[in-house]
Amino acid sequence: MLNIRICPTCGSKRIRPVRRGVTRIVGGKKYLVPAVEFHECSGCGEKLYGCEGMRKLESYRLSRARPTVGERVGHLVGKLKGGPHDLSTNKKHLKGFGAS
Repeated sequence: MLNIRICPTCGSKRIRPVRRGVTRIVGGKKYLVPAVEFHECSGCGEKLYGCEGMRKLESYRLSRARPTVGERVGHLVGKLKGGPHDLSTNKKHLKGFGAS
């Protein structure tokens, strides 16, 4: 963990190491990253994350940013409907297959 004694933002000596959950939002969805270590200034509210804290935040962000299989399939189906590959509305592709 970092050894910080003075807040770089406001110059206060009221900066302390803490370890607690941090709430983030990815794609409009909230998630909690548990037990993140960082320094927080009680004077201005500044939060300073060391390498480990940033790695933890980034790893949670990446795991939450990936869409599930169902979300990916739903997205692809939505793109095909009404588009040039939607055979139900694009009759020119069906010529010769009994479509009128």
